[in-house]
Amino acid sequence: MKRGFARPTPEKPPVIKPENIVLPTPLSIPPPEGKPWWLIVVGVVVVGLLGGMVAMVFASGSHVFGGIGSIFPLFMMVGIMMMMFRGMGGGQQQMSRPKLDAMRAQFMLMLDMLRETAQESADSMDANYRWFHPAPNTLAAAVGSPRMWERKPDGKDLNFGVVRVGVGMTRPEVTWGEPQNMPTDIELEPVTGKALQEFGRYQSVVYNLPKMVSLLVEPWYALVGEREQVLGLMRAIICQLAFSHGPDHVQMIVVSSDLDQWDWVKWLPHFGDSRRHDAAGNARMVYTSVREFAAEQAELFAGRGSFTPRHASSSAQTPTPHTVIIADVDDPQWEYVISAEGVDGVTFFDLTGSSMWTDIPERKLQFDKTGVIEALPRDRDTWMVIDDKAWFFALTDQVSIAEAEEFAQKLAQWRLAEAYEEIGQRVAHIGARDI
Repeated sequence: MKRGFARPTPEKPPVIKPENIVLPTPLSIPPPEGKPWWLIVVGVVVVGLLGGMVAMVFASGSHVFGGIGSIFPLFMMVGIMMMMFRGMGGGQQQMSRPKLDAMRAQFMLMLDMLRETAQESADSMDANYRWFHPAPNTLAAAVGSPRMWERKPDGKDLNFGVVRVGVGMTRPEVTWGEPQNMPTDIELEPVTGKALQEFGRYQSVVYNLPKMVSLLVEPWYALVGEREQVLGLMRAIICQLAFSHGPDHVQMIVVSSDLDQWDWVKWLPHFGDSRRHDAAGNARMVYTSVREFAAEQAELFAGRGSFTPRHASSSAQTPTPHTVIIADVDDPQWEYVISAEGVDGVTFFDLTGSSMWTDIPERKLQFDKTGVIEALPRDRDTWMVIDDKAWFFALTDQVSIAEAEEFAQKLAQWRLAEAYEEIGQRVAHIGARDI
């Protein structure tokens, strides 16, 4: 039995508070001043006099410096040398060791306090990101909750059409300002300077946060990797889209020669074609070839222009339903369906790895046997590509067929309540004589 679901008012997510913090200034140790010139002159004169005196004593045949007395001139020379090299009587005195250790400890304490602030900010980011993009294998337990179908294509919901593909690294919301009056390299105290350097290195990144791609930015994404991993990630993407977006806002289509892998999608209302019906209701949009797909969905491409990117910072309302097409069959006839510019309002996911889909680097998600995804880095606000070399992007999400089917069967119980209300209103307007 179908159950109506009325979209509730969205709950308030955990808040991220951006902060701008100026880093503490590391200790400064001025270089010692040069030794006074007169100290060197006096040292040379004293050494010369001492040497002359010793020479005269030995020349006169005296035994004053004989035996134990021979140590006396040596002590005098060592004392003079120590006075010269330590700069006694001139030069700036260096900071004492106890005072230096105390100032180091105070600086480390300040870094510890800032580290706690950074951790609190990272925790708030984690809570916020996972609120909007929870792990795919947790979605089955949330079916029917107020969080279901909460995305809105009104231009204000920046998460509409955004889907998680794994977990990775991102920039923190804490901006670290440069220390004031930063010492020069010569004056920088090495212990506190190294501690500040390590702090900046490790606190400039937040780890293990959801990483996403947007359906509204690129006309297609090519998932390139081992077959089972590609399917596992695609199942995760489908489950997320079906949970967060209502069937009135996102519809999905599969074109595959391996229908056994996609039997579970029959339970999802997002794959139903409202224009065609079978014994189970709306016919499922699952096709075995590009020819069959094009024949059945010719109306989908009628009157549509090229793909129009809508960045996360855009406020324009998104036309719905947005269509997601999973291309799981390597067929040259795809070239007659889609061009390099894409189709407006349609996002493809290619699972074949053919050159037609992978020739454009910014549309490719490449992952290895360990599930590490590499992609071109993008600016998280505008989604513009900022580098031409693929970097680590995320550790891929994976959903098994059993997990996906469990989720889909739970979701199959629900339909939008608005649809039932509209049917009731139409029946009420017909009147008894028209029935």
